[in-house]
Order: sequence, then structure tokens, then C-alpha cells
Amino acid sequence: MILKNNIGTALTLILTLWLGGCAFEKEKSRYDKLVEYEGKFEYFNGSSLILSASELDTTLYAILDEAKYPLRYVSADTFTDVGKDSIIFYRDEEGRIKSYQVRYNSFMLYGRSTPPNEMIPGFILKAL
Repeated sequence: MILKNNIGTALTLILTLWLGGCAFEKEKSRYDKLVEYEGKFEYFNGSSLILSASELDTTLYAILDEAKYPLRYVSADTFTDVGKDSIIFYRDEEGRIKSYQVRYNSFMLYGRSTPPNEMIPGFILKAL
């Protein structure tokens, strides 16, 4: 009798844990998190730059004048560029990226749509 109760309790526990685990939303992948930062942004001297996430090496790239520069993730909404400058992103009320700051300069997001590209470390296959 005790054995039956223990097996029943164990099965109930396993079923509860399994169903409970299925109910949780799957955490976003690193790439999906980087996609939040994609878009066309203002840049120095009236120019613009594009931020694009690479699924192949899960890196966020700043693309400027057809050259790409990797941004290194530091913490939530903070990256560093190749010159070790901090890049801090700001979000709107809905939690979407709206701007970033670098060297005490703020730059607004122009738009979220970016030209399609396939990024391979070191190359951009489709022209922007």
C-alpha cells in the first residue's frame, strides 16, 4: 500500500513538473535579443548607421559606409565598440529601443526596417 502511494505521488509530481515546465515561455535566444537593437540610427555629422544582428556569430554589428564594426555586449542595453566606447541604449514606454548614447551624444532611431543581409563574420553578402 505504501509503495502504491509513493508511486502515485511520484507520478503526480513528475506530471506536475512536466506540465508546469511546458507552461513557461521559452527564453529568447541570444540572437533574438540582439534583433531588438536592429535599425537605422542617427550618427555623427548628420550621417546614419545601421545596426544588424548576425545569427551566425550572434554579434551585433554597426554598419557605416559599407564597413561593419562588432559591438561587444556588456550588460542589459549596454555594448562597447572597437574603440572601447560605451554604447547605451534607451527604450520607450513599451520597452522598444528608441535611441542610443555614445560619448555624451544621443542618437535617435530612424526606423526598424533594415535592408536584408546575410552576415558572415568578416563579410556582408548582400549590399546594404
